[in-house]
Amino acid sequence: MTRLNPQTLAGKARQRLGVGPDLPLCNLFTLLRQDGLHVIRYPFSFEGSTAAVLCRKGKEFFAAIDSAKALENQYFSAAHEFGHYLAHQDRLYFACGSVEPGSPESNELEWFANAFAAELLLPRTAAEAWLERNALNPSAPSLHEVVRLQQTYCLSYSAALYRLANLGIIRREQRDEWLAESPSALARRWGLPGSLYVPDYATDIPPDYVARWVDAYEAGKVSFKRLRLALERVKVSAESLQLRHPVAVDDVI
Repeated sequence: MTRLNPQTLAGKARQRLGVGPDLPLCNLFTLLRQDGLHVIRYPFSFEGSTAAVLCRKGKEFFAAIDSAKALENQYFSAAHEFGHYLAHQDRLYFACGSVEPGSPESNELEWFANAFAAELLLPRTAAEAWLERNALNPSAPSLHEVVRLQQTYCLSYSAALYRLANLGIIRREQRDEWLAESPSALARRWGLPGSLYVPDYATDIPPDYVARWVDAYEAGKVSFKRLRLALERVKVSAESLQLRHPVAVDDVI
């Protein structure tokens, strides 16, 4: 898959996830888990600009999404990490910032993942089909219609504007003008939902999260202190668990 361009890879990824080319991916977190990527959403409040982390442990991959970021950015981050997961499995670790579409990415891999995410969340066929279903001009949607489209496909406001401009559906001058608008203010003005534009502070942990940490402790891979901190995040007391004490780990570390 690494030799594919991001657009081609995104199309194959939709097939892999079992979704049609024009369907929204607002259940993306669940779909990625079903595909084998362990998605963890938690209000990490990562330092700096980091919005998500992808790491490989053995043969498994984990994506940590910061739910202290706006929900629209969480969807884009998840799609971005999925691009790394599919195309860059030779890498052990990615710490990815909430890079705005159109800004210079730090390297080619980040550009690839951003292009993949935009194509995955809003393929051309999806944008054109939505405009046609709503009897709208496919080459001249209004800002109100762009916001409705963006919300339907769970894409961030800025990513939607860049995506539609790159597809030639809106003019680049419109994109730049509309980027100055606040999507949450626009949603309030038009009576549209505003939940995408704020953090949800979700604690969304895979069902086997606790079991994996316990297995790591009992295999001597992490200390009891680290186990306790990891389980505190999901309100589980390590002291309440029946654990075998591994001799390979110093619990005071």
